[in-house]
Amino acid sequence: MNPHDLQAQSLRAEEITKKSRSNFALAFATLPKARREAMVTYYAFCRIVDDIVDEPGPTRDERLRLLDRWRETVDGRAADLTPFEADVRKVQETYAIPASELHLLIDGMEKDLDTKRYETFKQTLDYCYHVASSVGFVCMRLFGCETTKTHAYAENLGYCLQLTNIIRDVVEDWRKDQRIYIPKEDLDRFDLDESVFERGPEGSRFLEMLTFQYERAVAYYQKAEEAIPRSERRRVIATETMRDTYRAILEKMRADGFRVFEKRYRLGGLTKVGILTRRILAGLVKS
Repeated sequence: MNPHDLQAQSLRAEEITKKSRSNFALAFATLPKARREAMVTYYAFCRIVDDIVDEPGPTRDERLRLLDRWRETVDGRAADLTPFEADVRKVQETYAIPASELHLLIDGMEKDLDTKRYETFKQTLDYCYHVASSVGFVCMRLFGCETTKTHAYAENLGYCLQLTNIIRDVVEDWRKDQRIYIPKEDLDRFDLDESVFERGPEGSRFLEMLTFQYERAVAYYQKAEEAIPRSERRRVIATETMRDTYRAILEKMRADGFRVFEKRYRLGGLTKVGILTRRILAGLVKS
């Protein structure tokens, strides 16, 4: 894909959508067809915006131009929409998604153009809010939830999922782009510096630092669970399945001693089916 080519974006979105129909079949099996299709379109939008920043090739100015094009699109100001842009606008209008919630994701992706280090956890959490909590806000609308009731849930859901990603991908992010999302203040707390990502863990301090990240992530998993309104439990089965899945990955890493230099942690298909089944039953019982 050439991310600077708008038509190529539509072709890429079509490819993403085809793959998403199978990938989403499990986690979003509980959604009605129309909402599931809208979710697939939104997921493709998220991937496309991410590709604009991460795919090799375009200059910084070309990437900024494409991000601005998406801002214009979700604001309803863009002309000559591609088929995929039109699909995104249709979903946005059908489910009353404010442009501001889509801007959050676009702005968050733009941060990755210039920011490769975070000094404080507050800065890292702000990044998580833009690229992950914002997705939760949109999902609540696609699921038909009362957004005022589920705002805190969606915000904390984004935090716990993204913090898990940061732990899982900490070595991959360094090797790919020498990017570190773990804040410097946390590295300093455990007497670590950036060289640890190059040479690998020595002694116990790296493990202690990731255990600290784990405990912080667990706190947000708990906050998300506590924030779910009882009246919305059936509607958020899909995101609760994702929360359970990511929590299982987090626990798998911890039980394995966070061997992130050696492997990228995943769950097997049967484990995922079991998580979905338990979540569906829990939603039925607690609703």
